[in-house]
Amino acid sequence: MEYDAFRERILEEIKVLLPDDVEDVISIPVTKNNGVVYDGITIRDGSNISPTIYLEPYFYQYLDGRSFDGVVSDIVKSYSDYRCEYDFDVKKILDWDYVKSHVVRRVVNYEQNREMLGHAPHIQVEDLAIVYQIVVSDMMDDQGYATIAVKDDFCEVWNVSLEELDETSKLNTRKILPPRMDSMATVFSEATGVELQFLDEMNLYILTNDLKINGAVHILDAEVMKTIKEELGESIYYVIPSSIHEVLIIPYNEEYDSIYLESIINEVNENELSDVDILSNHAYIIDATEGKFMLASKYEDYKIQQELKEKQKEMEKDLSEPEKKPKL
Repeated sequence: MEYDAFRERILEEIKVLLPDDVEDVISIPVTKNNGVVYDGITIRDGSNISPTIYLEPYFYQYLDGRSFDGVVSDIVKSYSDYRCEYDFDVKKILDWDYVKSHVVRRVVNYEQNREMLGHAPHIQVEDLAIVYQIVVSDMMDDQGYATIAVKDDFCEVWNVSLEELDETSKLNTRKILPPRMDSMATVFSEATGVELQFLDEMNLYILTNDLKINGAVHILDAEVMKTIKEELGESIYYVIPSSIHEVLIIPYNEEYDSIYLESIINEVNENELSDVDILSNHAYIIDATEGKFMLASKYEDYKIQQELKEKQKEMEKDLSEPEKKPKL
């Protein structure tokens, strides 16, 4: 069965299995991260918050041999699990007093999201961009949570600067979606029940949040940088972007080459990740003492600049100290 026929048959069959209060079932294109467009099923049931269920993953399950009836049952169950029993007062998103405790950050690739960034407040950091969303539901679990993307005109209505929006959302992100860092050894052991000593020796960590959704943004928080520094016992460390949801942290080692690291990142992005989850093809380095986040390829120049600054400080200190006269 081709995809278009699959979609139309899904729309027909789930209508029969949905509750009587469902008003309509429609399929609409939804632009996701990196400009990826998914077909989303929206089930209208009287509430102004409706879960959107994306069809592509179900289609791939079907192609892999799952029964069509099993796919339909899963879609109906997803709707049942995540349908909202109340209306959201849309006026709240125009009220900064409400928004200032619900707005959070996420990070995306700058180039791959240029169209979206053209009408959304953002801060560019190297090849990445920090963007903002309003959490409009208290229902948060490992499947996600309801949000509204912040647009430029929202800030005009709120009369809030980008700086205030960013600082407020940064504090909320720590609170609503708190950072979580675990060693790779711990993650592997919890997932498989097997402990591997070499993973302990690698000193490799995974940074995300408690939900493991959009957790990569924490790496751009100076306070989180300092926390990682304390955990590693090192102020300089590599950041490897696994996805928009998590990053890998590795203590800096001169033997690592940014070109080699980026070849691994590119291979994983191409062969292991969905396009919608890719964050970047580049490796980064953080100087947690300075709160500096940079492309790994820039680190050698950065070190030279820091050394020159130190020499300049020493020269200024020497000049400011009075010359000691010899004792007679």
